[in-house]
Amino acid sequence: MRIKTKERRALTDEMIIVALQEHPRKGQAARALGISLKTLARRMDDEGFRQKREEANQQLLREAIRDVAAQIARKLARVVDGQLKIATDPKVAAGTRATAQKHVLEEALEIREHMEFDARLSRIEKQTTERL
Repeated sequence: MRIKTKERRALTDEMIIVALQEHPRKGQAARALGISLKTLARRMDDEGFRQKREEANQQLLREAIRDVAAQIARKLARVVDGQLKIATDPKVAAGTRATAQKHVLEEALEIREHMEFDARLSRIEKQTTERL
C-alpha cells in the first residue's frame, strides 16, 4: 500500500487506519504511506482521528468475534449431525444411542447460546451506533 508523492497530501484518516491495521509497527505504517513517523504521530494525536481509529478497531473486533462464532456454530452443527446419526441408528446399542441423544441436546443448547450472544452483540452495536 505504498502511496505516491502527489497522493500523500490527500491521505485520509481511513487510509492511515488501514495502514496501522495492516502493519504491526508505526514505522512500517508510515513507510507504507510514504510519510514520516512524525507526521503519522501528529495525525494520531488528533482527537477526531483517534475516535475514527477506535471505531474501526471495534468494528474489526466485532467482525472477528462474529467469524469465530460462525466457525464454532459450523463445527457444532457437524458434531450434532454425527451424534444424530448415532442417536437414531437402530443398529447402535441403546446406551450409546442415549448418550448420543444427550450430546445432541447439549450441543443444541450451546448453539442456542451462541445465537443469543450474536443477537445481543448486534443489539449493542446498534445502540452504540445510534448514540454516535
